Amino acid sequence: MSGPKRTIIGRSRKELVTPQMLDLFARGLVLVAGDHDHDDDQSPEHEEFNRIEKKLGWSLIGIQTVSVFDREIMGPPPAYMQSAVREDWLAMQAWRKALLAALAARGKAR
Repeated sequence: MSGPKRTIIGRSRKELVTPQMLDLFARGLVLVAGDHDHDDDQSPEHEEFNRIEKKLGWSLIGIQTVSVFDREIMGPPPAYMQSAVREDWLAMQAWRKALLAALAARGKAR
């Protein structure tokens, strides 16, 4: 097939962090630090963590396959992951970096 050749230009995505996202992320980090992110935890804090994770990841960020609170999220995606989930992993890394930067900026502003 002939025709004009197109060059695909990579578009950088800018993660827009809202105050609600930042509040949820900050509280989620506190719960993770208290080990309330484990499935064997039956505490009210674990239930709160699950609500936060779903609201932030599923509803606000829009990624359900990996969590912004995954302890390994800042490393490379596991080799066994399929390509679509690997893309989600990398996108969630970008979200975590943006949330951490916004949290740090908020701390400096206070």
